[in-house]
Amino acid sequence: MIGIPNVRDRVLQAAAAQWLQERIEPILLPTTFAYRPALGPQRAAAYAARLAADYDWVITADIEKYFDNVDHDILAGVLGDIHVTPADLATLMAWLRATPIDRGTPFATVKGLPQGLTIAPSLANLYLHDFDRRLHHAGWKHARFADDFVVFATRQAEAGHMHQWMASYLATERKLKFKAAKTAMAPVAQGFDFVGFRIDRDGLRFSASTPDRFKTSLEARLRTLNGDLDGSVRTVNDLVRGWRAYYGGMSDMLNKQLAVLEGWRRVRIAASLSAAGHPQLWLTTMFESLTVERTQEAPGAYGPDAPEAPAVAQPPAGEWSRSQAPQPESVTATTHRARKPAPTPARKSVSQTGRTKAIRALAIGITQRPWVTETGDLMVPMHGAFVTRAGETLVVKRKQQTVFEVPLTAVKHVSVIGQGASLSGAAIVACVARGIRIWIVDRFGRGLGFFTPARSPLSPRIARLLLRAAMTRRGTALARDILSGKLLNQRALLLYYAKGPSRPPELRTALRNAAAVVRASLPDIRAIDAPLRVARQELFLVEARAAAAYWAAFARLVPVSMGFPGRRGRGATDPVNTLLNYGYYKLLHVVWLAVDRVGLIPWLGVMHTGRRRSPALVLDLMEEFRAVAVDRVVLGVLGRGFQPRQRPDGRLRLTTKTTFEHAWEANLVRPVRSGESLERLVRTQAGAFRRALEDHTTYRPVVMSW
Repeated sequence: MIGIPNVRDRVLQAAAAQWLQERIEPILLPTTFAYRPALGPQRAAAYAARLAADYDWVITADIEKYFDNVDHDILAGVLGDIHVTPADLATLMAWLRATPIDRGTPFATVKGLPQGLTIAPSLANLYLHDFDRRLHHAGWKHARFADDFVVFATRQAEAGHMHQWMASYLATERKLKFKAAKTAMAPVAQGFDFVGFRIDRDGLRFSASTPDRFKTSLEARLRTLNGDLDGSVRTVNDLVRGWRAYYGGMSDMLNKQLAVLEGWRRVRIAASLSAAGHPQLWLTTMFESLTVERTQEAPGAYGPDAPEAPAVAQPPAGEWSRSQAPQPESVTATTHRARKPAPTPARKSVSQTGRTKAIRALAIGITQRPWVTETGDLMVPMHGAFVTRAGETLVVKRKQQTVFEVPLTAVKHVSVIGQGASLSGAAIVACVARGIRIWIVDRFGRGLGFFTPARSPLSPRIARLLLRAAMTRRGTALARDILSGKLLNQRALLLYYAKGPSRPPELRTALRNAAAVVRASLPDIRAIDAPLRVARQELFLVEARAAAAYWAAFARLVPVSMGFPGRRGRGATDPVNTLLNYGYYKLLHVVWLAVDRVGLIPWLGVMHTGRRRSPALVLDLMEEFRAVAVDRVVLGVLGRGFQPRQRPDGRLRLTTKTTFEHAWEANLVRPVRSGESLERLVRTQAGAFRRALEDHTTYRPVVMSW
């Protein structure tokens, strides 16, 4: 049964699924490959192929209607074993036992995990965890992907005993049974099918029906080539990309089989193009290839090294240990002898190191997954990530496993965070050709560098105008306009918070008084009329006087528990200033992109001089947006009870950054003036600044309403 939760339950289940994953993942054995980060069917098949080289007999098994037959009472007991509280257990069971309604007809749910529930995959793994653990403690080597698994033996008699025990255990302990058509016991030399691969002594290859399935699928997609060319190309490339990702590079034999299938694909598509009257050149320019361009890791690099113990700490007293683990019925501990010698203490140390690395890799996969913001920024925080291109898609991989994909059309810029990620030449070329800025960002959010097209809209005339403005009264006029916008937005933010009726009267009065001080600085700003090289210091002195009142009022809006010491820039260690600095770095990226697009020169500023080799003009145009784009967001998340978390070195934790990112994005796409979003206004203002520079007109800043 497919169960589609309503929106409210789906949101709650997403949180519950993450909570379950964190509880269940540490106890699962490395031989369980389904629904787990950085694992998957390819690693399950590669691990089974490694075991097949050491054993003579194999049991291939599939559980009949596994998801439909999970017993709720047994599952409740298993959840209790991992210390799920009665209240949480009641919620989980309520989701499982909810009554599905199809066109007004209710269906009673008495057992099973409805497919479509976000919590179903984790519960499915947990339900068979004891089965995996008993096999492991008895010394049997196996690999399981959901309800599909293989178990290896050295002799036929051992395999027969094992088959009987597994059938008995599943029937009595889990109320499940094997699917007769897909369960068999056979010599490894004959080969066996597992998760879409054919495995024998020589390694991995296609299953017998695999090429026919590909040909049938391709033929169906080519039928629309004459009427819907774009749609046909897209669906064919989706098919080819999926098969290439699933089978490519797993073994030399699979690469050869893919090459043969690729030859057939080329002939078939060429014939379809000719029949539809399209040029043959499109075969190579529009359609992707099945063949793998570079060799991936050998199959031996996939899967666990047949671990001697689960990748967790020793269980507490009363739980299973190797000495007290029950043996399967009719099978003694001496019946099964693996071909490899028992591990030495040194080997165990290596295994422990491998498990530590596996746990770290798993944590990276769970907590550092890439994402795309609402403003089109692809964030890549994952250590060991590799960003490449597949057709019209950017693909993020880790350890040659795809972890994230996004169409190039949905990306405006890419932020590679930290030094643990790399980019392919294809990804760089694709982004540069489309004007997608690739930022290299450190862990504090500061931009270290970026890729930019060789052809730039910069012009010598703009450079001359900026240099002249930096020395004359024209620059003073532009600086006055920018600083006026900054002060007006600071005043508007304070008045916005002062009008809240729930705030104490003395706080509202203090905010209004601070807003009046900021407002009183505007005539002083506008009265300055010397050449900019003389007036710059005076402008900053007036702005600093207004900033003192603004930040003192800002501090009164910050919860006392935050320990806000006042505004600090570089080197700040308190959470509020660190969050503000992170937001300003993000604002800098947005403004920089706008400056580039209108052909301004980031390094030649008006107020800022670029003494620290900084993008002076970008810092200039940021000023009017600081209160609107960053200060307001920080106060908003802190006012809702958000507690920023930091690492020992002062960096914000990834969860804190993610929470701030969501609030930042929501504010950036929020309509500000005449229905225009803040992001669009940043681009508009960059263009307005260029026009004011060229036409000697007044620059009108964006002022937030309150």
